[in-house]
Amino acid sequence: MDWNDISNCYSGIRCYNYSGPDLTNHREEGENDVNNYIHSSGYAGVYVTSYSTPDLGVYSSMGGGPVIYQGGFNYFTDNVKDIKNYTASTIYAQVNWWENDTPDNYGSVNTSYQADVVLGMGPGSLPKGGSTEEMLVFYQEARGLEEDSLYLDAVALYDSIIVNDIGDESTLLNAAMIGIERCYRSMKAESAFVEKMDELRIAYPNQLVTTVANYMAAGALARIGDLNESVDRYETSVAEYDEIGGMEEQEAWALFDIGQVAEMLEEAGSGLGKASQANNQLLTKYPESEAAIMLRELLGMHKDPEVLSVLPTRFKLDHPYPNPFNPSTTIQFELPKTADITITIYDILGRNIWSYEETDKPAGYYSLLWTGLNSNGKQAASGVYLVSFSTPEFRAVQKTVLIR
Repeated sequence: MDWNDISNCYSGIRCYNYSGPDLTNHREEGENDVNNYIHSSGYAGVYVTSYSTPDLGVYSSMGGGPVIYQGGFNYFTDNVKDIKNYTASTIYAQVNWWENDTPDNYGSVNTSYQADVVLGMGPGSLPKGGSTEEMLVFYQEARGLEEDSLYLDAVALYDSIIVNDIGDESTLLNAAMIGIERCYRSMKAESAFVEKMDELRIAYPNQLVTTVANYMAAGALARIGDLNESVDRYETSVAEYDEIGGMEEQEAWALFDIGQVAEMLEEAGSGLGKASQANNQLLTKYPESEAAIMLRELLGMHKDPEVLSVLPTRFKLDHPYPNPFNPSTTIQFELPKTADITITIYDILGRNIWSYEETDKPAGYYSLLWTGLNSNGKQAASGVYLVSFSTPEFRAVQKTVLIR
């Protein structure tokens, strides 16, 4: 990310779920213009959670002609907090400008080797000297190789960091994994990245990196269109995170991703019901997770997590939304107790177009996506449809309109 003015929002940049946005740049000696201007955020300029590792600058300098400095060169000002780090790892944010030369951060954030304070785009001198910590030096060198498009050489250095820090909750372990992914994506080699992640799973069994590698491979498989394998991998990640324990946020994100990829499968006419099952599991098991909050935003379910943590008091079928719709609509319903449920879509003539059944569904708030397909996986025609929701002791019907 370069040359952006990010302002007047709740969080300027929100980093979730093993993401690693790159907010670094380089300057020749005497150049000191701002890279990204991050200001006036109501909560945080950069918000970091769920094992994300944004690169906000690691200082190094190179001679051999004009001196070139590597760092963030971002300007933070007028944020409630400049950086909020809710992970156990240290976020590196070196060679940035801060309002009044005083970073206002939360959590572990390394801001040493600061650039001088500037106003707006004002000038600032750059520091001299770099880190001597061995793994951080490797990371700096790897980032430099990426800058020069020497991606395989960079991957080799990231491998060195992983070998050194395996089994440890190292600050740079996640950053190295994200760096490897970034390199392969830059080479447009997603399949090779999946192979690389599988090599790590074989080389380091029963380690956290094993599960992370599987999770990242699932994302690459989704990007290249191997959706069924992607869902299988995400389901493996859910099981592995659950077995590890203490990884609730990561398990929640894996459920979120199952829902998103399965939704793409449903649009292609397969995998019917799996998206709603994953979404329901996420909203019921981890209603206060970051993933559940984002899912509710995507589905338009603007309910407070504290409200969702309280079980419903009655059976209810909400109006489908959007309505009219194309190509899909969301059906929300509430169960005050465990029940067998049936949701059926009828056309205006009363013909059964599509149905979904589930036995012993626990009490909770749920949503189900209908993608406008009939039971044979073919597109339903434009028109008015009736959504029927029933349990052994309750039945309700809502109307929705499909427009092709």
